[in-house]
Amino acid sequence: FGQWFQREHFVATKRLRSAHAHEELLNLLKARALFEGGERPVFLRYGGTKDVLWIDLGDQSGAAVRIDADGWSVEHDHDVRFRRGTGTLALPPPARGGSIAGYRDLLGLDEANWYRVIAFLLACIRPTGPFFCLLIEGQQGSGKSVLGSTIKAIIDPHRLDRVRLPKSEHDLIIQAKESSL
Repeated sequence: FGQWFQREHFVATKRLRSAHAHEELLNLLKARALFEGGERPVFLRYGGTKDVLWIDLGDQSGAAVRIDADGWSVEHDHDVRFRRGTGTLALPPPARGGSIAGYRDLLGLDEANWYRVIAFLLACIRPTGPFFCLLIEGQQGSGKSVLGSTIKAIIDPHRLDRVRLPKSEHDLIIQAKESSL
């Protein structure tokens, strides 16, 4: 923020603030934000209320999908705040008339497991819990990793396709916080 703030001043005046003046202004803005500003929720990819769900597309435009009882729309001008991790990738924009049905054959799922995966995907985009865990079992070479990676790519694409199990409880908490929806 400090660099952006300094750049905006430079663009407007063609001069840099002194380090002291710059630091003083940053401290003033920080104090006003902490003590005078209101609080707003910040979400990671998915958020909203019981009536409206928002999905951050993760692209440069800041677009988000708004879903409510009347349908969905892609909104470029909204006041919902999202936090993005460094590895966040963009979701493709939704298309009217699209279908997820083709994934069933691609993933080789029977009907019962297909419905479990669909239920899991829907549960993942809920703004509040409870959430459930999808357990993928099978023999070596049965496609467990491919299924898990595909589901992750649908829900929240990231530069890191898979991560290792954390070595400690502390690392687990950090990893869960950074990837919690």
